[in-house]
Amino acid sequence: MVPHDACQYFGQRYDVQAVGTISLSDAASPNPAQIAELRDLVREGSSARTAISDPMGAAFAPGPEHYEQTLRAIAADYAQCFGD
Repeated sequence: MVPHDACQYFGQRYDVQAVGTISLSDAASPNPAQIAELRDLVREGSSARTAISDPMGAAFAPGPEHYEQTLRAIAADYAQCFGD
């Protein structure tokens, strides 16, 4: 599961397909509680590993390295799901 359909490009590049996107019927962004609830449902219903990723890179300072840092963090989150 990915938070936004735009993540499909990242998944396609690394041959990792998402099974769905997190979206609400009104197209509003899910809040942290809703994401945590989805994570818990996945954990209870399967042996899949989960990671919460920040596609906006809020942890990184704005600047020329922001985009690369964000992509690397997303890659690390994917790796966590695979146990790498």
